[in-house]
Formats: sequence, C-alpha cells, structure tokens
Amino acid sequence: MKKRLLSLLLATSCICGLVACKDTEKQEKDETTQVSEKKEDEENDETTEESSEVKGQEYIVYSYVDSDKIYVVDDDGQKVENIFVNKYKSYLSKAGYDPENASVSCVNGDILLIDYDDYANDVYEVLALDSKTGEVTSIDINMDEVSLVSKCSYNGLIYIHDFDYDKNVYTERAYEKDADSLTFKEVEDEALELKDYDLLSNKDGRPVIVNRLVDDYGFALVSIYSDGKRTGIGKCTQDGKVEKVEGFKKNNFSAECYDKDYFVYGVFDEESYSTTGYEVYNLSTGETKKIDIPVEYSIIGLKDGILYYQQGPDHYASKNSDFKLYGYNLESDSSELISTVKSVPGVGELSTYTQLVGNTILLAKMEGPELRIYKVDNKNSLKDIDCPIKTYSAYKYGSVISDCNQVKCVYCDAILYKTYGEAFVLDSKYSPYAEQINAALKEKLDSAMAYTPEVNSDECEYHQDESYCETDDESVSDVRIINDQYLIIDMDSYWYGGGAHGMPGMCEYIFDLTTGEELTFADFYSGTEEEFKNLVATKVKEDYERQSAGGNSPYYFAESAEEIYDTAYEYTHLDSPNIIFQEDKVICYFYPYDLASYADGFQYFEFTYEEILGTNTLTR
Repeated sequence: MKKRLLSLLLATSCICGLVACKDTEKQEKDETTQVSEKKEDEENDETTEESSEVKGQEYIVYSYVDSDKIYVVDDDGQKVENIFVNKYKSYLSKAGYDPENASVSCVNGDILLIDYDDYANDVYEVLALDSKTGEVTSIDINMDEVSLVSKCSYNGLIYIHDFDYDKNVYTERAYEKDADSLTFKEVEDEALELKDYDLLSNKDGRPVIVNRLVDDYGFALVSIYSDGKRTGIGKCTQDGKVEKVEGFKKNNFSAECYDKDYFVYGVFDEESYSTTGYEVYNLSTGETKKIDIPVEYSIIGLKDGILYYQQGPDHYASKNSDFKLYGYNLESDSSELISTVKSVPGVGELSTYTQLVGNTILLAKMEGPELRIYKVDNKNSLKDIDCPIKTYSAYKYGSVISDCNQVKCVYCDAILYKTYGEAFVLDSKYSPYAEQINAALKEKLDSAMAYTPEVNSDECEYHQDESYCETDDESVSDVRIINDQYLIIDMDSYWYGGGAHGMPGMCEYIFDLTTGEELTFADFYSGTEEEFKNLVATKVKEDYERQSAGGNSPYYFAESAEEIYDTAYEYTHLDSPNIIFQEDKVICYFYPYDLASYADGFQYFEFTYEEILGTNTLTR
C-alpha cells in the first residue's frame, strides 16, 4: 500500500465531548492565555487559505473539555494547525446535531470525522464535517453497533473497524471521499474480515488497523480464538491470512505495544482481574523476558526498541510528588530517566496527558497559571510547541495547597483509609480579608485530613485485602469572582470504598470579599423552602416532558412526569441546595442515583438569576 496521509486520534483516559473547526497556526501563534469569547469569535472567522495537500503525517492531540481548541501536530510533534471548538459546534448545530453529543475522531485533510452518540435518543452516527464549508453529512458505514466502532484516517482513507464479541469477527473497512462532494464510498479492496481473530492493541503512536500495521511491520498481531476462548496470537498479513506464533504460549495477557521485533504485554491475573507484571516476547528469537518495570507504572508506547513508561505521582503518600518519564531499552534491559514534571495542586493528574505521537513523546506541564503541551527533545529537555490547554483560574486569583493522610488499623497496622485534599489560597490583592478567608479554607482541609474511620479488632482479617482500603479525594476545580465581591470556589470529590465504582461529589464555597464572611445559598435566597423545592422540581419535570416528546424514553428512573417531579421535590432542600453560582446563570444539580443511573452522571438544570433570586445578578 502507498504511504500517503496518516492521521489519527490519540485519545487520553477520558474522551471529551469536544467539537471544533480547523484554523491555521498563524492565528494562534501569539496566544498564551485564554481569550474572551468576542475575541475568539473574531479569530475563528479570520480563516487563511491553505493547501488541502497534507505534507507528511498528521495527528490529532486531544485537549480536555475545558479547552477551546484541539491541536494537530506532525510526526515530529510540531503543531501544524488548531481545531476550534466553538466553530465546529456552530456547524453541527446548523446541521441539526447537538454538539454536546459529538467528539472528533480524526482528521483527513479538510475533513473532520466525528463520533455522534446521542445516548438519550439512542442515535449513533459517524459524521463527516468539511472544515472549509461547514457542510456535515452522515456516513453509512453498514455495520452493526455503530456506537462501538473505532475510526481513524490512513493513506487518505477513513477506516472503520470493530470486533464482534458474539461472533468473534474482526471487521475493517475503508471509505473514500468523492472528489467533488461530501459523499463517501466504500473501497472494497481495502475491506477485511477475520473470523476467530481480533486485532491486538498497539501503543506505537499510529493507527491500529491491519492495513497500516502491515505497511510498517509486514504483519499485524491478532488474538486467535477457538470456541470463544483465546488460544494464542498470530501474524496477520494484508490478504487476511494468519500464521500462528507458535512460541508464544500465554493466553491471559493484556497487549500493550509491539513492533516488528518485540511484543510487550501485561501478565493478567483473572482471579484478581489485574495486571501482575510486564513481559516482552521477541518475535524473531521466541525468547520471553520479564521487564523490570513496577506494575503500578503505566506504559506509554514503543518506538525503535525503547519502551516508554511513566511513574505517576502518589498523592496519598506525598503532597508534593512528581511524575517521571522513563525509556526502557528492550535489548539491554536498562532504564533511563527521560523527564521529570512537577505535580501542581489544582490541575489534576498531569501524567494523563502523556502520549506517544508518531516519533515524539508529548506531555503537559504548568507554566504560571497555564497548562501547556510540550514535546520531549532530549533527556530532561522539553520544548514548548505552542499548544496551551487551559488557564487555571485558581492560579489567576491565587494558588492551591494540598495535603494527604493515611490511616492505619491500630490492631493490625493495615492501611484502612487514604485521603488527598486541596485548599485554595487567595492572593491578598483581591481582598483585605484574604488572610481570614484562607484560614477558613485551610481549616476545612485540616478537618478532612483529621478524619479517622471507626475500626474493630474482629475486622482485621478483612483488612489484609487491599480492596478494603477506602480512598477519598477532594480538589479545587474552579475559582471565580462575581461582581468584584463574591469569591466562588468549586470543589470536586471522589470517594471509593470497594465495588465497581466509587461516588463523585461536588460542593461550592462562597465568601464575601468585602467582609471575609463565608456565605451560603440561604444568604441570597429570600423565598421559602416550599417555593424553592417547587421551582427546581418543575424545571426537572419540564426536562422530562421535553425528552418524552416524539415518543422518546427519558433516561430518568421515573416513569412519568409527575413521578420525576415528586422525586426532584424530595431531593431538593434549602439547607443543601446543590447550587453553582456562575457569572450569568445559576445551576442546580442532582447526584448520580438521585434521578437517573450512575452512568448518566450528575443531572444539571440551568436557571436565570431572575428565576432564583429575582435579580439580574448575584447580590443580596
């Protein structure tokens, strides 16, 4: 196959519902902080003519939901263009699609491939958006379970691939855009269907499809199945023929990455349902070796015989921990420290941004209040590639401190509880009462660190199981000042005590900068609790009725509008209102399981200040 355009999505641990439109690098060259919405709209409209011919390979680097851009970089990690979120949103809206249900999969020249998952209405489509004209079309991929298929771009074609677990069939199809219109036809010569084989995942920085892997390595590694069980691995060639790798005897493994010489995998323990270590299989000699990498470290990818991995920070053990990137030479069995990035409270796990892109490792680090993407040039040398992700408001108005604690059983010394917490520190220039406000916030952090769970001596036999240990995290998610008077601090939390998942949480602290006083919702709301409960429950009922329009089934637990009203009414309280004050609106939220399933997450309902407070802004 000819080596033409290569582009793909390199998604982080969490896929965002981002939407975007192409623009040029020139427009954003000097931008180092977030711009106002007005300025952003002006930049989005200032398009520059570009050649549709792509030189070399391109990769999409996904930024997170808070960012207003997604970036496209080349094989060497240099930014070549921006993809604007708001412009893409407007194109989708005009075409009748809800942009909040869309995410970019890959870019192919001027065409953005988009996953459209409207879970509430059971609508799943693969969309193509022409970034120059704004035209949007749905691609008929002629495959079952559209919501589960994977997409990428390679050699100027769009590839759709999927594995049917019921039938044990891997399917790979390619689609080519018509030269004169936004229509696509299947390229039959590129189609591939493998019965009782599934393509193994591969972190090598490029699209994981058979056609590309055969181009680069001469084969693609697949799992071999018999009677629904994996019985080995094999080398698949372009014609779909599979040759079993006879020397590889493990069946319980999780594939990490491979090239023409090495296959790196995690040894999987079915009883604990976890990876117990890493090994490498030499595809040329048949030799298997253990890799001296702690299992709690994460594999980033494999390039030229070097296995890149990172040590994430342990916030429960140290409040000032860093994350480190290493390169492991598979031939010499030796590791080398590549780079160290200092963790910063209030910005989350920076290690989640690290990824192998073509020939380059990209990672994120803070520069002042701004989180930016850097490429790794040499040992401990990072190069800024002009890809700002987000400006953290906490570092605009001050800073963030953190603390951690571990509680052990007094009888058996097992760790029972781990906690990590953060507190915002206000810069004194914003209030003469900054010291008083900071003391109140620090007291909340200290109180969380002092928590000790009750324990009995007869429970010690259970304490030896690591899953018995509870974890509790609380972090600063946003800080803002409304009307130059009210300091708003949003906090996110997550508690885990065993089982399939933990429980997320959120809260908001409010301070009057002119007095230093901590306020609550009741200090602003002048109505009765009955009025507040009815106001919120009515809004929830209206949303239920909107979802029910046209015969659709709302995702709420309730089976009628009256039932959802009663449920929302019951969960709404004036003393714990679950309210978020923003500059131009008020948001009321419900926790998972209150109105809908855990998978549906928090439920948010917007109100104007007039609806809630009878004013046009936050005031008392």
